[in-house]
Amino acid sequence: MPILFAAISTMSPQISTPIHFENELKERKAQVIERIKDVRTAQRAFRAEYQRYAEDFDELERFLHANPTELRCDIEQLRYIPNSDNEFILETGFTKTSSNRTGPFIEVRAPYKLFLDTIKYRQEIINLIDEEVNVFDRYPGIKFGSTDEADNDIGNWE
Repeated sequence: MPILFAAISTMSPQISTPIHFENELKERKAQVIERIKDVRTAQRAFRAEYQRYAEDFDELERFLHANPTELRCDIEQLRYIPNSDNEFILETGFTKTSSNRTGPFIEVRAPYKLFLDTIKYRQEIINLIDEEVNVFDRYPGIKFGSTDEADNDIGNWE
């Protein structure tokens, strides 16, 4: 009986950790997606006004304070990935389109390692990133837009 208890108690974390990780991944991804959608809405409003995307979050915040929109979140929190002190990675600029015209591009991203618990779920995150990159050839995190394509602000969750 003591051997059975020892076997069960050593196996329990091996079984429950992936389940807890999947639950946290699902919950945190949903929160990040909600916030990044707000970033996209704000950037679309900026682009409608200036025919380009805001270069950084400071510029975007100034625009939002001067031009109220239907954003559901606090403007000052827009730059931050939920449940972390990390900011979304924001890249904007201009690139050639397929019709050889110049157009604005945007890419906003939140890598998994910036919004998941890398201490508690270290191996699970390593496996998740490896699978996203090497098996599915996808960005390991949440993002919208592309630095390679103008006028593309589609999210990788859609």
